[in-house]
Amino acid sequence: MQKSKKMTISRRSGAKAGRKGLAQRKMAGRGAHKAAPGMARKLAGRKAHAQKKAAPGSAAHGAKRIAPGRDRHGSAALEKVDPVIVAYEAERIKEAERIISNSLFAEFIMKSVGRQGVSVVKSLNTSPRTDEKLAVMMDMKVNEMRRMLNVLNGYGITRYDINKDGKGWLTFKWHLDREKLAVFNNALMERQKSQRVHLQEGCNDFFYCEVCYKNQKTILPFDSAFELNFKCEGCGKILQVLNREQASMLFRDGSIS
Repeated sequence: MQKSKKMTISRRSGAKAGRKGLAQRKMAGRGAHKAAPGMARKLAGRKAHAQKKAAPGSAAHGAKRIAPGRDRHGSAALEKVDPVIVAYEAERIKEAERIISNSLFAEFIMKSVGRQGVSVVKSLNTSPRTDEKLAVMMDMKVNEMRRMLNVLNGYGITRYDINKDGKGWLTFKWHLDREKLAVFNNALMERQKSQRVHLQEGCNDFFYCEVCYKNQKTILPFDSAFELNFKCEGCGKILQVLNREQASMLFRDGSIS
């Protein structure tokens, strides 16, 4: 009987120990499952860091990522300019300067446009400008500058672009038409050979100031005289009217008598 009790107690102790060992193994297993994600994240982080460090051109190697349109210093990248185009444009400006400096052309512009007509053409040869900007540069009234530009446009020497600013106002940017300038100069030289005077086409009424003509040498077409209210910009006196034949004679000979 005692032997049977001892065996029963021994079995119970073994079962209890077995249950205790099983519980300990389960707890250990649970701890291992809890630690696994953390270890996985650490390993993944170390692997990514090693790859980033080893990659050529990465930030770890000191290389910088360059934004589109910028150089390696972060400054805006400049577009390359074709040297052929630059040389061609410089040659065109130089050729226009040669024409403008020609005494025949300069004298014609002074007589038909005004004393500062040549200066206006020279300024437009370097860069397009608005009529307001030109008026400030020449120390002239804007209306007078517009008159001169319109006369030049009538001869085909100048052209303009119309733009609208943020407030809705129209601005006129004037350009020198170098191709037509060359054509006009050639025609002027041919007309000089035939002793013909070049007056604005389509106009039969011209105006001049008897007092100021000796100094200004200016004969105005009808549109330009109209903008001035048919008054001389120099002395304010009423302009005298000429027909086309009289204007040609005055232009060529200096008198209409």
